[in-house]
Amino acid sequence: MRWPTYDHDSERNPEKPYRLLADIVTHTSIIGLRVDTRFYTLFKDGRLLIRIGYEWDGGTGAIDDKAMVAASLSHDVICEMTNSDMIPYKWRKHGDWLLVNQLRVFTDSWLLRQWRWARWLVVRVNSEVNRWVLKNKQKGNTG
Repeated sequence: MRWPTYDHDSERNPEKPYRLLADIVTHTSIIGLRVDTRFYTLFKDGRLLIRIGYEWDGGTGAIDDKAMVAASLSHDVICEMTNSDMIPYKWRKHGDWLLVNQLRVFTDSWLLRQWRWARWLVVRVNSEVNRWVLKNKQKGNTG
């Protein structure tokens, strides 16, 4: 697993200040589904290709250290796919496990590695709140 190459510019996009500067491939446990968009492709074998230019917010609600920003990239893509119903919501837990495992890999400090579950919980709670807000906005806009 390699570090993603990205830049940070909160003036360009305050909601999603991180932008991917080079394509990256990660392996997920999401098997048998295919999703293809401008910025990412999920292959049936579980590979997730995230393309240059993808923007994300980092660890939603968490402190964005280097490890959190790196680990949150693929998690944000999976959340985007589940929130927009490109893949069934049941796959969300696979994105959560990927976040926790990547936090373990990307975190240099032994102490911070022990807190990866707490860091995941912060991200999970905040992203669920954001998902609820998005779904309610969509309901309000349609009727």
